[in-house]
Amino acid sequence: MAVKYLIGIDLGTTLAKCVIYDESGNAAAQSQREMEITYPEAGQAEQDALSFYTITCELIKKCVSEAGIDVRNIAAIGIDSQMGGIMSVNRNFDPVTYYDTPLDSRSAEENRYMHDNFGDLIIEKSGSLSTYGNKILYWKKRTEWRDIHKFIQPSAFVAGKLAGLSGDEAYIDESFICFSGLCDLENSVWSDELCSKLEVDLKKLPKIVKSTEIIGELTSSASA
Repeated sequence: MAVKYLIGIDLGTTLAKCVIYDESGNAAAQSQREMEITYPEAGQAEQDALSFYTITCELIKKCVSEAGIDVRNIAAIGIDSQMGGIMSVNRNFDPVTYYDTPLDSRSAEENRYMHDNFGDLIIEKSGSLSTYGNKILYWKKRTEWRDIHKFIQPSAFVAGKLAGLSGDEAYIDESFICFSGLCDLENSVWSDELCSKLEVDLKKLPKIVKSTEIIGELTSSASA
């Protein structure tokens, strides 16, 4: 029987990394690339949303080539990422906004509003103060809001593109929701109470899935 391989992707703030492992946990190939952060103005820090996908594809192709393996023997791809910011997609799963990193302070006003008025409730429900729920409130005031179908994280965006998901199928890993300031962490659901008080449209929040859930299969176009 042919050896099966696993691909691990880590989309960090400054580096994207890819490693191919065999079934025994031995690394067959690995590669990394710097992630660019742009600073349009003082207090602003953003990352191009689509670059998460294009860089991931480049790293996978490089590792597969270096490992010299048959792609038909790749059993699974797992992806994690930074989670302190937020990005969004439309109904076609195309990015609407840049990835709004935790370094970006454009949502400082919304951050103060959330924590001055609902800080105790947010900690009680979510277990942590928000790092990206305030960014969702920020986007409510922008023209992009009408085109935003779901707010998601980079790992879910890349996995969704690889699997050909639609906007309706957008998801978030349950381990990422604690920084939203919008969840009921104990029950791994979005908090109706917090979303109601903060006037956040639940329809714009993705479904919550477990870290082990298989969200789809690699499409032929993505594997080309």
